[in-house]
Amino acid sequence: MARPREFEPDIALERALQAFWAKGYKATSLDNQCIATGLSRSSLYAAFGGKRALLHRSLARYEEAAVARITAALEKPLPVREAVAGFVDELIERIVASPGRAGCFIGNCAAELAGQDRATAARVRQKSSAHRRDFL
Repeated sequence: MARPREFEPDIALERALQAFWAKGYKATSLDNQCIATGLSRSSLYAAFGGKRALLHRSLARYEEAAVARITAALEKPLPVREAVAGFVDELIERIVASPGRAGCFIGNCAAELAGQDRATAARVRQKSSAHRRDFL
């Protein structure tokens, strides 16, 4: 009989995303992720797979949140130009107000891993193209 999970997967995933975002993929060790999520290595692997799988799940979480923010901005009862301008203003404010001015998590991952991790680079490229098509 499997033991029930004693943690909230969404919270752990958000903490993993924040750890990757703060330090980058290469500089974020599994020990860093264990500290960030509060999970042991075995629990981290059981819940999310290896480090690359955890990065890909973190990217998916970030993308879902970004799509939700864009969708909400475009659904406002405003002219499109005003809705987009408001979204961009909000985005800039979030970047400037955040500690360390982290920038875009997807862009950071693409810049860091493009030459070394073809699977992640391809995933970022494919998802970015798909999201662009969704909004155009």
